[in-house]
Amino acid sequence: MFTKSVFGLSFIVGFITVTAQEIIPFRLTKHNNIIVKTLVNNKDSLHLMFQIAMEECSISPQRTRKADHIKFTNEMSNGNVVQIGNKKYENILFFDNEFSGHESDGKIGTGIFKDKYFKIDYDHSQFVTYDKEPDLKGYQAINLLEKNGQYFIAADNVVEDK
Repeated sequence: MFTKSVFGLSFIVGFITVTAQEIIPFRLTKHNNIIVKTLVNNKDSLHLMFQIAMEECSISPQRTRKADHIKFTNEMSNGNVVQIGNKKYENILFFDNEFSGHESDGKIGTGIFKDKYFKIDYDHSQFVTYDKEPDLKGYQAINLLEKNGQYFIAADNVVEDK
């Protein structure tokens, strides 16, 4: 009985490990901003807000942490390396002087998930990435609009029944 339980548990853990390619932790602020801790160019520790409406990254003029190792030309910086945990993303483009959400030094876009599927798991405060489309049973599809690498969800604002 014990051997079957250990085998079953090992199989489940192995299956989860194979299907989930990468886990990226984040912190949700009181303003509902997703903050990802990053190391940029092996020198600058920055807290970047995840922004689904952009692929690249940006640095805020109101940042509290230094970003001295991101070199800008005409408010753009090419060829940066962003490290999150043990994973490094290369050739990342940063824009300078773009405002960002509370408690962040700038923004990080969907480019880190290029050619991958990703899930935002709010229950565990993490992104989960996949090489192949994961099982979507139990999820409901919504229309997602894409324009110039930015993603949008069509919605209506309702305030006091207006």
